[in-house]
Amino acid sequence: MSEVSPPPSQHPHRGGLSPDFNLGDSLGAAREGDTEFTLPNAVEAADRLWTDIYTDPKTGLYNEKAFRENLERTIENLDEGDELICYFADLNGFKVVNDEYQHEGGDEVLGIVGEVINSTFQRDTDIKARGSRDNNSANNIARLGGDEFSVVTVTKANDERRRGSLRGEEAIIHMAEIANEKLQERLVTTKFKGAKVSLAIGGAIYQKGDTAKSLIVKADFEMFRVKYASKIQRITDEDRARLREIIPYIEDLGSRVDDWLKQEAFAEAA
Repeated sequence: MSEVSPPPSQHPHRGGLSPDFNLGDSLGAAREGDTEFTLPNAVEAADRLWTDIYTDPKTGLYNEKAFRENLERTIENLDEGDELICYFADLNGFKVVNDEYQHEGGDEVLGIVGEVINSTFQRDTDIKARGSRDNNSANNIARLGGDEFSVVTVTKANDERRRGSLRGEEAIIHMAEIANEKLQERLVTTKFKGAKVSLAIGGAIYQKGDTAKSLIVKADFEMFRVKYASKIQRITDEDRARLREIIPYIEDLGSRVDDWLKQEAFAEAA
């Protein structure tokens, strides 16, 4: 299968290039023989354009566009016996952080969450090569927007390093616990140590016939199931509206929808 890599550096204009540097002009000059200066700069400019298109500026992770494209390619290249899990994470308590610390503080928390998710799902055996699109990472880690993150992990059927490790539902529960433990440990060292934030993480395991869209929607729905499983929190109007869109699609896929969650989703707003 084609493997994915971490995104390049978070700096949008690394290498000292001017923001108005023109890639076409540089390549044109290179074709005329002036290669000593223009080719290195053209490569830098092309890499910068790639970064702008495919990375999230607040976290340095993939953005939604890159995530979906990578997931589609990963599905196409799965081998028999491989296990692909798509995780969907939502940050509980983020609105309170934004209200108390303003958007600058909210952006800082998003960066922390990005670091936590990356360190949780990035395998020790993977090569961490920011700036390269040709490393050996099998993980696709992204901020989709707002306070939502998603991760795709692939366990190869013949990967001896992974033999005996948790798989399926057990892996999803375990990784969610680890991510939340790391988040709390990280926040304690910051000015946000009193903030009551946590990650609601759901996961969907690839089944034959799944597409990138169906996997993301199923993982998103599983996140909602986790988020409101205890029924301690009243479902928000925003989440209710989103669930109204997701539930019919989930049912068309043949997946189970809890009665209590369906009732909450279609209940009239208070």
